[in-house]
Amino acid sequence: MNLKIKIDPESMGKYVKNGGELLFEIAWEDQGKYYPMNPWLDFGIVILGWWSSSISSAIRNKERVVEFSFMDGPYNLKMEIDWLTSQVVISSENGKFETQSSISEVREQLISAIEFIDRELSTHSLLNNDQERLTNFKKLLTT
Repeated sequence: MNLKIKIDPESMGKYVKNGGELLFEIAWEDQGKYYPMNPWLDFGIVILGWWSSSISSAIRNKERVVEFSFMDGPYNLKMEIDWLTSQVVISSENGKFETQSSISEVREQLISAIEFIDRELSTHSLLNNDQERLTNFKKLLTT
């Protein structure tokens, strides 16, 4: 299972110029299947914040179910956690996407995505408040 992210440098420039949320490709992938689809554009920093908060809360409170909502569209994934084994099952409502992993792997996928976006913002000299937000998301996942 992988969290796939792709950012178009041209759209990054427009984002900073217009002062809006960064729109980029973000989707969960497992063995060539994507959720919600490939490519899927969404306000990635916003949803990474939601997901980071959800995972952090689940780990702290030993919650059994976490949802990964997407902003665009009525899409979300449900992650069921078995705390005895630390294994998770992630599935879509329609049953077309299902994968198994570990809670630590999901956490690492989110951290990697956050670090990737942060590097992209720095590489393209697009330093702004989003980097502080990304740092806070990473702290949620590492403390």
